[in-house]
Amino acid sequence: MTQTQHIPYVLHVAAWWPTAEKPGNGLFIGAHIRSIQSIKKHVVVYLKIEKGNGLFPSSEVEHIQGDLEELIIRIKTPIRRFGIDKMLVNRGYKKAFDLIRTAHGTPVLHHIHVRSHLSKFAIAQLIDLPSPMVLTEHFSFYHRGIYDLPKREQDSHRKELKAFFSDPNLKAVMPVSDELRRILIEQFSARPNEVRVIPNIADPCFQYAETPRSDKIKIALVAAWHYPKNPFIFFDALLGLGQKVKNQISIDIVGHGSQLEKMQSIVESSLAGWDITMHGYMTKPNIARIMQRADFFCHPTDQENLPTVIAESLCCGTPVLSMNVNGIPEMINSTNGHLVKAKDINDLKKGISQMMDTCREFDRIGISQAAHENYDASVVGKAIDDVYFEVLK
Repeated sequence: MTQTQHIPYVLHVAAWWPTAEKPGNGLFIGAHIRSIQSIKKHVVVYLKIEKGNGLFPSSEVEHIQGDLEELIIRIKTPIRRFGIDKMLVNRGYKKAFDLIRTAHGTPVLHHIHVRSHLSKFAIAQLIDLPSPMVLTEHFSFYHRGIYDLPKREQDSHRKELKAFFSDPNLKAVMPVSDELRRILIEQFSARPNEVRVIPNIADPCFQYAETPRSDKIKIALVAAWHYPKNPFIFFDALLGLGQKVKNQISIDIVGHGSQLEKMQSIVESSLAGWDITMHGYMTKPNIARIMQRADFFCHPTDQENLPTVIAESLCCGTPVLSMNVNGIPEMINSTNGHLVKAKDINDLKKGISQMMDTCREFDRIGISQAAHENYDASVVGKAIDDVYFEVLK
């Protein structure tokens, strides 16, 4: 990294970020950063730990110059015990931060995108520095992950999180949903006057497009298929509906993830003979075309904050069937879709049947227009700019 003229910049720490190995990882974080107009230069730091094959741990910082400046810290270690991984994480972040400050000076702002088990080490290095800190939070840990821990660990995490959210140098918190805002305030001591909901962004390729309708009802599902996504309840609902719907629907399933192998097995066995296409990973423009052709979008999940895929479907004008959990009811109402109870196969069966009967009656142009008013990059970017202005004035 060469010495450059110091201009105002924001240092972003991302808990998730797209890489060559995982191109779909953290795209919504990149969309937030690219939407910001008030400050032109942004430097992103992302750290990942990989299992190393050598005898000794190693780390490297990959420097990428594009529309954003990225520093990808890759730590490879055969051992993740005795605090070795924590030591390596701290060293990795410090190395990246030192490189950035040498090249660009002090940032005007530290912007953390999700406080995770790794990014919290970056926060610890930055929180006491003169530059103020803001947080954008997408994480389901606050309403799901923490409850999976033993009681003692829960208490420890709560204490740690309350200390973080009450730190005077944390100037603003931007959760993606009203539900997450409520949880951060009520359970983790976030200061209400400094918490502003700023949703995820739908990529500009997700637009309404007039599309011919086929004889079959087309259903689209798109996700990074990891728990708490629940494609299996959707499959069970299809099997429960059986011949009643089998020959009436065509299903496109897009995405990758840890659940994909099991999903593929079910489609090839229990659902053999159904019109189901598994597409795997696809780019957003290709996903947009599938959503535009779909009669409705289905997002089966047990818990979720504010799914970007729902925003993208709505921006296409495609109505949505999903679960009445967490931030999803903030996105879906009777004008743009239907909600069912989470983990309730009978309610999902009813929901699928209802959407099959009514999906072509929705005002798709109206759905798209309303969604763009909430999820366009220009709208979300202005909201982030407003927070920056308040913090930096």
